[in-house]
Amino acid sequence: PEGSEEHFWLGRAYLAALQEASMFKKLDLSKKTRAAYRRAIELDPDNIDARTALAGFYFNAPGIAGGSTSKGMEEVEGIRKREPRTAHLLLGQMYAGEEEAAKAKREYRAAIKLDPSDPDRVLARVTRRPVDALPERLLLTEDGGATFTSVLEVQSLSGVVFSEDGSTVWVSARRGENADAGPPVGLWRSTDGGRTWEMLSGRA
Repeated sequence: PEGSEEHFWLGRAYLAALQEASMFKKLDLSKKTRAAYRRAIELDPDNIDARTALAGFYFNAPGIAGGSTSKGMEEVEGIRKREPRTAHLLLGQMYAGEEEAAKAKREYRAAIKLDPSDPDRVLARVTRRPVDALPERLLLTEDGGATFTSVLEVQSLSGVVFSEDGSTVWVSARRGENADAGPPVGLWRSTDGGRTWEMLSGRA
């Protein structure tokens, strides 16, 4: 790979392979994942996807695999200068995972649900009880609540933020109480107002 975007996707590929690898291979793939994301940022410091993915890796990975809260915070500061909302959401995800509810709520800014550019567009959260072992869902309405469509399943929703024009939405989710398996946790982004989603960082 030569360009920043190519290295970012290489990191994504390593991260996907890491989910199914043996413990020995996980350590090697973790190093390759970090190296690919770092190279992507070196080539393009404004590559927010790469910065977000690297920060998410640092926050979610165990220390033995390269996880580091301090390094994750360094990446967040780089993101904050370019996309403050993404930085707030990443911090909210980290604090929620560490059970620091007050700090998480502060970063999510009361968990914005309404699209500021279109009051008829609403993302509704369908919660679950821990004993159900079921995912939480996001339902999207674009007609003021007349109809809803399920657009995303997550472990335990911890934040939703819209861009100013409403076209981009970020969602973060953490591991639910007593949940050992199920939908992945991490950070997602939608660039079409919540209709479709891609995972930016996280783990199964």
